[in-house]
Amino acid sequence: MPRLLNSAPGLPGAPDAAIATGPDHVLPATSAARDTVGRFGHKLPKTVTWQDARTEALPALARASAIISRAKGMTSQPLADGTRLDAPAPPRPPGA
Repeated sequence: MPRLLNSAPGLPGAPDAAIATGPDHVLPATSAARDTVGRFGHKLPKTVTWQDARTEALPALARASAIISRAKGMTSQPLADGTRLDAPAPPRPPGA
């Protein structure tokens, strides 16, 4: 993915977005998020973060993601998480 310039944390080859992990969704308190979150407005054009999740962990991450999404009123995210887990995992990119 050498041409990718701007993104929320990427999980190359993972079937789940893993919103329950990473710097964009597990935020530090108060203004500390400014310095650590990938989506802070002034940093987004320059910061690309990557996560690595083991295949065995994805069902637990999907459940946590669904709980967070429902609490935020995001009804489609839990459905998408389930769909991703039911689909075969795409091949991981070389070097991922």
